[in-house]
Amino acid sequence: MYEPVSQDFAIISNGDVNVFGMATLVIELIDELGLDEEIEVISIPGVTSFLATASKVGAPVSQDFAIISLSDRLTDINMIDKRVKNSLDSDFIIGIYNPKSKTRTQPYLNFLKALENIEERIAIIASDVGREKEHINITTTTDLITQGLEHKDVSMSTLIMVCNSNTRLTSTGKVLTPRGYLKKYDMDGELK
Repeated sequence: MYEPVSQDFAIISNGDVNVFGMATLVIELIDELGLDEEIEVISIPGVTSFLATASKVGAPVSQDFAIISLSDRLTDINMIDKRVKNSLDSDFIIGIYNPKSKTRTQPYLNFLKALENIEERIAIIASDVGREKEHINITTTTDLITQGLEHKDVSMSTLIMVCNSNTRLTSTGKVLTPRGYLKKYDMDGELK
């Protein structure tokens, strides 16, 4: 007779396991196979490249944001396009994961086309954040549009952050999306 053996194992995923990571597949498979009572899943949070990048460049994520993957392997391209358009129209700060690969470029081209319909914004392109070969480029949406598919900093493993219309650079070059405190309160903390 078969007796279950208790074993511990780990599945490692970069960033946060729940942001385009492996937690979804593991939980879905356990549910699909009816193994919820037999397998305990402990998901340990990590730091997404979106949040790691934000910390490296200043304070760009102080208002509402959206994180969108441009990979159309599991998500219909029309849904991706709709999410990008709605996020830009809503003036969200947007994190773009999986912008383009060597063979999968249409979602990125559609993203660039959507950027043409908004005023210029600060854009951040980041790769290998927190690693030895970390590269972060603070640029603009105009730069992304102009360089198109040939942008040397954009690849499948790149994160692109498109800031909202309130985002600005500080005098020292930090990216800042003001939360609105100084519009509501004076420097003594009193309501204006």
